[in-house]
Amino acid sequence: MHIAFEHPGQPDIIALITELDAYQGCLYPPEACYTLDISALSQPQVRFAVARDAAGVARGCAAVVLGADYGEIKRMYVQPALRGQGVAALLLQQLTAAAQAAGCPALMLETGPLQPAALAFYTAQGFARCAAFGDYPGHPLSVFMHKPLADDAVPAGYQLQPCVADDFEALLVLRLAAMRPSLEAIGRFDPERARARLAASFQPADTRWIVRAGQRIGFLARRQLADCHYLDHLYVQPGLQGQGVGGAVLQQVQAEAAAAGLPLCLGALRGSAANLFYLRHGFVPTHEEEWDIYYRWQAATKVTKPGV
Repeated sequence: MHIAFEHPGQPDIIALITELDAYQGCLYPPEACYTLDISALSQPQVRFAVARDAAGVARGCAAVVLGADYGEIKRMYVQPALRGQGVAALLLQQLTAAAQAAGCPALMLETGPLQPAALAFYTAQGFARCAAFGDYPGHPLSVFMHKPLADDAVPAGYQLQPCVADDFEALLVLRLAAMRPSLEAIGRFDPERARARLAASFQPADTRWIVRAGQRIGFLARRQLADCHYLDHLYVQPGLQGQGVGGAVLQQVQAEAAAAGLPLCLGALRGSAANLFYLRHGFVPTHEEEWDIYYRWQAATKVTKPGV
């Protein structure tokens, strides 16, 4: 399943949201349905994620409205045939990463008591019931839920800073620390080989440090080729992985590729956690070699809402 942020004003997405509206309309009266239309979902503070199957068919969607106090989950929907297969969890992970990157301290949502599967899903994802928030009235057909995003999970304030040739040894130390568990798991941890591979591709002009609170916590190396941006390396110190920093940096690199009108390509060590990380961020496998799996990400074409 391919998960990516897209513009909601596409015909197949409009059809998907129409399905969602029909489903909710069968459960709740209009006064208990707090929906966002295509125009509202197209606003700059909204991130709209779409789940597409291998044929490119839209099967699910969800949005997060980013605010200073919280990010609000809206328009979460997965077609019935795909439910129970983890699609909703992948959509929520995408929205959570966007909220963390924007510095939101929490996620909030409104759902209904006539959707027990949704309530169970959100509870399993760490949400707890809470009082009404924002402009919502305390309606008996509303259930409000809240999930804090840990302070250390918010990659606020990270910066990308240039590297110089003399940084090579420091970059190597960080790469060895980040890659060692995955390489040891397949019996291929070899510091000298790792040094040679990094040296073969090292170009200071293409390499940037990831810096937070004045500390170098990771680095990335990205080349611009004729037909794509190629991400050679993206590493975060092991103790800081899983906190949203890598996801925020990757989204920035994706945005750079999208701005250039090019896809973003990369390779990941077979069996490493990086494979799931890239799949969650919308990358699609293209081919495999003995030790690596290669991926490609292409920004969705934006479609403006047709005039009424």
